[in-house]
Amino acid sequence: MKLDEKALKQAEELERISKKSETIDFATLGIASASDKDVLQTIKGIGPFIEEKLYALGIFTFEQVGNMTPEIETQVNKAIEFFPGRVKRDEWAKQARELNKSKK
Repeated sequence: MKLDEKALKQAEELERISKKSETIDFATLGIASASDKDVLQTIKGIGPFIEEKLYALGIFTFEQVGNMTPEIETQVNKAIEFFPGRVKRDEWAKQARELNKSKK
């Protein structure tokens, strides 16, 4: 696959994922914008493309990830088209709470 095709495929995937943001409970997560964003790759289990997918959903900060309930973990896992249960297994919320604490 050529680089252009790969970039286009990724852009289409991010577009599809961003449309799934209405399935996420942002009342619980909290709202943030790109200007607030943390480097979510700091969380073990999140690589560059998963970080892009989270940003596409509107999840930009450690605080938002730390606010995930088990239900929201499932919603996010499904929305970013990730391996079932991976968000919970990698303990993203727990890691994010620690990172957010050390940021303050």
